[in-house]
Amino acid sequence: MFSQKFGLFICFFVFFPIFIYSQTSVPYTNGKYGYKINLPKDWKMQFKPSEEDPQLVIVANEDGSNLSVYATQDKKLEGKNPETLGMNYFFDIVQTQFPSALYIQSESETIDNQPVIYAKYSYRNGNDDYTIGQFYVVIKDMLYTIQLFAKTNLYEPFEDIGKGLAYTFKGLNANASKYFKTDRFGFRISFPEGWQTIIDRPPFEAYDNKGGSVIIEIMESDDYKGITANDLDINDMIESIRKNKKDAILLEKNYIGIEGVPVLYGKYQWDEMVGNEKTTIIVQHYYIIKNKKLYILQTIVPLKQFYNYRDKFKACVESFQFTE
Repeated sequence: MFSQKFGLFICFFVFFPIFIYSQTSVPYTNGKYGYKINLPKDWKMQFKPSEEDPQLVIVANEDGSNLSVYATQDKKLEGKNPETLGMNYFFDIVQTQFPSALYIQSESETIDNQPVIYAKYSYRNGNDDYTIGQFYVVIKDMLYTIQLFAKTNLYEPFEDIGKGLAYTFKGLNANASKYFKTDRFGFRISFPEGWQTIIDRPPFEAYDNKGGSVIIEIMESDDYKGITANDLDINDMIESIRKNKKDAILLEKNYIGIEGVPVLYGKYQWDEMVGNEKTTIIVQHYYIIKNKKLYILQTIVPLKQFYNYRDKFKACVESFQFTE
């Protein structure tokens, strides 16, 4: 499966005699393939096979040097890491794409607390010599190949920038089968693996059988025109909640950002009847305003299980991405 799709990595750009690298990067979230990474703000960006299915993301500098992230899913990767797969596995893939590539060196590194391999290869195309650097990251059944590609005489300074970007890579533990996108409301998100979903109409919801859930509510009004979440007051939010949940307590508040969009974060606690038993729950709200719409991303779980769900909720929220 991997070798058949690896051909997408073929990528040559017109070369210009400019030796300038952007020092400004912005976060990019690939909700479908479950990762985040910082990418240069001003470099040319391409998606293959399409922006709707960004299995391969490429950013290219004006001198033709480029960085790409290629994601592929293979159940055979479960329980393995790059070290157990070994360099022969990866070199076979590289030679499928670059038959004349020669191995230079490899070393073990860590990205996002995951063991990775960084390998370098030389490659000749016509009269031009290139150097290829590849980071191999395996998360569950996903292989992420972060590739640096440049003319050999440009590679050393490019490698410093490319490595710096690669080290910002973060897996979101997303499952492509739980990727959800709505054109009507202009966003995409990856729900936790194995959860049930209700996505035919808002509020959109994903839940498991242990009391955890993620809910996305959307309210559209001209009242939200020309403002952002930075204009919201958490006191108004808790007051609204207490109309139905009189015992609601505000535990934490903060102004943050997702994909450069302002977000008001609130963490609450109140009691709910679950069956015949009163249960204390923790609710997190992420308030986001865009295009006259208020989006409220909610996570809900019993207090006693909150810390077991914290990373799962965080990964889900971080996968949220506007498509407009």
